[in-house]
Amino acid sequence: HYMNSANNNSYPPYNIIKEDEDTFLIEIAAAGFKDDELEVTVDQGQLVITGSANKADDRTFVYKGIGMRNFTRTFRLADHIEIKGAKLANGLLTVELQRIIPEELKPRRITIKS
Repeated sequence: HYMNSANNNSYPPYNIIKEDEDTFLIEIAAAGFKDDELEVTVDQGQLVITGSANKADDRTFVYKGIGMRNFTRTFRLADHIEIKGAKLANGLLTVELQRIIPEELKPRRITIKS
């Protein structure tokens, strides 16, 4: 495993998608959040995604089924995982992760001389 969630709460829901051997996406359901209300940081091997609504919603709701509460979701990252970027589109925050193995750790073939 290249990453896993370090907290057990279920809000907001998320997906982890393996695009290829070295590229992964984390999708966070961030309905109602604007990009300036979301923060993505990496700290000591952990990816931390925080959502903070800036203002109270003063509308009168007849029914409110879309939860939009502040959250922090943390993922432990495996060695050599780098964050390539993040984007917010259609209510999903997508964070792209890539495994980058340093040259000195890649397998190399040794020539056998005779």
